[in-house]
Amino acid sequence: MKNKKYKNPNSILLIIFTTKFKVLLLKKNSKRDLWQSVTGSMELGENPYDTALRELQEETGINKQKSDLIFDDLSHKFMIYSEWIDRYEESTYSNKEYIFSLKLNDEVSVKLSREHSSYKWVDLNDAIHLVFSWTNKAALKAIPNFIY
Repeated sequence: MKNKKYKNPNSILLIIFTTKFKVLLLKKNSKRDLWQSVTGSMELGENPYDTALRELQEETGINKQKSDLIFDDLSHKFMIYSEWIDRYEESTYSNKEYIFSLKLNDEVSVKLSREHSSYKWVDLNDAIHLVFSWTNKAALKAIPNFIY
């Protein structure tokens, strides 16, 4: 039997927004209507910055440098959703999520991965109501703090 590769319970959440407070949301390939920002688990040997840049490129096709990312030493710890718990090693129930943001001058076109079926740019307040996870909502609410 092949050894199962488990997900690392450390991940990133990357909020992409414009100077006009338009936020990029991605719709997960799911039976449910799940909208989110860029997310992803850290891989072996990665630090949170590496993961954020990799996931940004994989999920949107956008390439940026470490210096483009905004990180205010913000993270959340959350309980892993029951529908995804089997992706983690037994007795792993929580995940630490490092919060990043990326400020762009304007909306850009996105090249989606297989993980997502569509994307849209929405006003910040609409984004807060559309995303499904509490950590994504909290990170979006903190965006004005990253501006100044």
